[in-house]
Amino acid sequence: MFIFFVPLVFMGAFFMLNLTLAVINSKFTEAHHAQEEADAEEAKNATKRAHIENELESATNSKDEMSIN
Repeated sequence: MFIFFVPLVFMGAFFMLNLTLAVINSKFTEAHHAQEEADAEEAKNATKRAHIENELESATNSKDEMSIN
């Protein structure tokens, strides 16, 4: 019986270790993809903000056509 249970314990421990590592890897990959999407959205929003700020600044700095001399 000893010959049966010792390999069974080692195989069970190996299986559980691999299962644990697979779950951890899956969660890290999921979190990495979510962070990449958030970073891409933030970069997109920053580009939009910069464009709007440039338009606002150019509109503010331009002379009004209806100014009184």
